[in-house]
Amino acid sequence: MGFSKTVASTLTCFALSGALAGAQQRGTAIPPGSHVTGHLFIATQTEQLWQVLRFPIVDDKTVYAPDRAYLNVSPPIAVGPDGALYGAITSDYNANIVVYAKDAYAPSHYLYLPAPPPSYYGYDTAMTVDRAGYLFVSHYYEGSADAKRPINTVGTFVYAPGSKGYDKPLRTIGMPNAFGMSTDAKGSLYVANVSEVDVYDTPVKRPKLARKIFGSTFQGQNVAEALTIDGTTLYVFDGPYGGGPSQDVSAYAAASQGPVNPLRTISLAGNLAPSGAVGVSGIGLFVPLMATNDAAFLEYNKYDRGRPRIIDQGAYGEPLAIAAGP
Repeated sequence: MGFSKTVASTLTCFALSGALAGAQQRGTAIPPGSHVTGHLFIATQTEQLWQVLRFPIVDDKTVYAPDRAYLNVSPPIAVGPDGALYGAITSDYNANIVVYAKDAYAPSHYLYLPAPPPSYYGYDTAMTVDRAGYLFVSHYYEGSADAKRPINTVGTFVYAPGSKGYDKPLRTIGMPNAFGMSTDAKGSLYVANVSEVDVYDTPVKRPKLARKIFGSTFQGQNVAEALTIDGTTLYVFDGPYGGGPSQDVSAYAAASQGPVNPLRTISLAGNLAPSGAVGVSGIGLFVPLMATNDAAFLEYNKYDRGRPRIIDQGAYGEPLAIAAGP
């Protein structure tokens, strides 16, 4: 559920004008007797369009054709425990939030974040939704030419379940811009912060930086670009800042603290230019592929280091963010 700074700058260049056009249905053939066990959401971008594609995961295997396309929705994205999609509104001056209820074709509501000061624009770098439905949005302001400072860090907004319109956040957690964030079953918030993963206990009522994880795979030239929690395992997408050949997804015990080695590492195929994002659903671990106009991504077995399945969905645009949910 991460959104790197490089993608944030891309938003500035490619943001489109216009209102959300709603979700479109794609043809999907699900085999008889099979069951949808979850969904994979991938945000893609072309020169003309931002959209999020939803892929049904059937019997823990991704169905190749998406069944929804949510138009003009930008990264970062998140999926709630009820299957609702959260994303940034394309071309919005403050990166406000649009929410689609599960299976909906039109937005259920919008959430307008606190307005930036004059001469600034707002950007979201990461978001996640916990099991109780609380929304966390890492937000910052970038100034125009006449702004006093080029960057004005805000922190992470915490919103109550069902927040919409101009509802105010419950609080703002002061922290650097998050590269990625996720929550565990207890509600603790995990934040990718360059060379560490910061863990905040009770982030809704009384945020407290409880511990820091210094994984051996995101030290030195490598950074933690994105992360997700699956049960008691923390998966971290790590690699050279800005991209490079030695990109991995490393699995750590979520309860780790201080310097620690991973439980296992899945080395990504560097020549395929994996994006700084990771999602987990069932036994699958998914990483989108950049540098392509296709909605392509890698599918790994999260329990081993085996070769991935390359899933290419055709010319839907370059994939930049990923999230998994029910």
